Order: sequence, then structure tokens, then C-alpha cells
Amino acid sequence: IKYRFLNLYSENFNFIILSIFLIRLLYVLLNDSTTGDLPFYSEISNGIINGCGIGTISQDGDCFKIVGHFFPGFFYLLALSNLSGAGVKGLVILISIFGFFASIFLASTIKKYTKNINLSKCTFILISLSPLTLGWSRFILIEPIITNLGICFLSFFICSFYEGLTKKNLLVLLILQIISIYIKPTSIIFSIPFFIL
Repeated sequence: IKYRFLNLYSENFNFIILSIFLIRLLYVLLNDSTTGDLPFYSEISNGIINGCGIGTISQDGDCFKIVGHFFPGFFYLLALSNLSGAGVKGLVILISIFGFFASIFLASTIKKYTKNINLSKCTFILISLSPLTLGWSRFILIEPIITNLGICFLSFFICSFYEGLTKKNLLVLLILQIISIYIKPTSIIFSIPFFIL
């Protein structure tokens, strides 16, 4: 019975992957993506679109710079999404799809280096359907992007652990680190694995 269950699980895994993708997509489409911070995000996004940089624009067209702990990456993404016509919902969908493929990449990396197919499949299911990656994915927040980048970072950290810190792996890790910090400064904690390597 156990063998038949595992065999069925293996044969239907592509269906499971497609189902998870549709669940994530519908979860975003059927729910409200706004948050209490959205008006503030929108003001900065409009400021970028109107040439104010990281700031807001008054009704008179005057720019007011914002000084604080905000880094511009997230706001530029929101501005690009608004300029393209995709809006908030389009960006949230894009972030959710990115998270889905980041989970697949992590699972594939685990399978490649550990040869443990069941661990790979379980990792994909747990990561792609966890409250952190799925539950928050419907909101326009910075955290889902950082979580997805963290999953990619973990994948390349695993590659570096097995292959060594090659130039390619180091370059990718540094790029992911820079992008993450550009979106949220506290992503500097991604640097901790470098001390292990």
C-alpha cells in the first residue's frame, strides 16, 4: 500500500505543481491586495513617476523628499507596475509567481545535490503553501519580495556548499544580496551564510 501511494504521489506530482500554481494565482485574484500602508506607497510611487524621486508630490506639483529608513527598490517596482497599467494587483501577481518559481528552484536544487526526491517534493509543497509565502502573498508588501529573494539566496547557498564558492555562485549571491538590500536594508542578514562558507 505504501509503495502504491508513493508511486501515485510521484505520477501526479506535475498535477500537484499546477494545482499549487493555480491556488496561488486565484488566492491573489480573489482577495483584496491593499494594506493600510498602500496610500503611503502610492504617494511615493506617484512621486517617482512625476520626477520627485523618493518623495511625494503636492497638488501644486511641488516635491517633498522623504528622509528615513526607506530604500527605493520596492517603490520603483510599484511605480513601474503603475506605469505599465498593471497596478497594484499586477505587481502582487508577479511577486506571487516569482515566489512559486523560487520554490521550484529550491526544490530542484535540493534534488540535484541530495538526490532525495521526496525531500525535494516536500520542500516545494511546504514552501509554496506555507502561511509566510502563500498567506502574505496576496498583499502589496515588501516582505513577500524579500522572502522570495531569500529562497533564491538559500538555493544558491546550497549550490555553493556543494560546489564551493565559485565565481559564478559568489556573483549571483552578491547580486541577490544587493537587490535585497536595495528593497529592504535589514536584508543585510543574508550575509551571515558567507561566514559559514
